[in-house]
Amino acid sequence: MSSSLVAQILRLRTQIFLRRRAWQRRRQPALPPNADAITPQLVVGAFIDEADWRQLFNQGIRVVVSLQGERHDEDTFGELQPTGYLRLPTPDFNPPTLAQLRMGAAFINEAIRAGEIVLVHCHAGVGRSTMQCAAYLMLNGMELDAAWELIKSKRIKAVWNERQEATMQAFAAALMVERQDIAGELVPKADLAATTEQRELREE
Repeated sequence: MSSSLVAQILRLRTQIFLRRRAWQRRRQPALPPNADAITPQLVVGAFIDEADWRQLFNQGIRVVVSLQGERHDEDTFGELQPTGYLRLPTPDFNPPTLAQLRMGAAFINEAIRAGEIVLVHCHAGVGRSTMQCAAYLMLNGMELDAAWELIKSKRIKAVWNERQEATMQAFAAALMVERQDIAGELVPKADLAATTEQRELREE
C-alpha cells in the first residue's frame, strides 16, 4: 500500500472520528474528553476536538504534546492557544523514534517543572502517547516496568505492540548507558585509584 493511500485513509478516519465525536456530544452534551491523568501534571489522551480542548483548557491544561502523524491540532485550539505545543508526528501503530521520545520527555519535563499540566495525545491514546508518557517517567528515574504499571493503572486501554515495546526497551537501555557515563564522570579520580588498588589486592 502506497504512503499516499495510507495518508488518505488516515485523513478519512479522522473525518469519521470528528463526525462520530460530534454525534456523541449531541446525545451527551457533557461528554468528557477521552483522557486520563497519569500524575497530577501529566495527562494522556486520544484525539481531541475543539470542545474537548475547551474542557481540558478549563481544567488548567496549557501544554500539549501530539504524536499524531495524521493530523495537526492547530484548528482544534482556536482562540484558546496553548502556551506550549510540540508535535512529534508518528504514523499510527508505529513507535516514535528514540530521538522523538527523548525530545518529548525533555519538553514535558521542562513544562512540568515550570508548574504546567501537560496533555500528551495521539489518535486513540493507547500506544504512541503512552510511550511518550513512559519516556518522561523514565527520564525522571522510573524503571520501564514501573512506568508501564503506573500508566496501565491509570489508562486501562493502554497497549504497546511488539515494535513499540522493543523501542521502549531500547530507550531504557540508552538511558542506562547515559546514567552509567554520568556516574563515571562524577566519581573522583582518587576514588577510582582506590577502587583499582582494592581490585588488585583482591586479585593477589
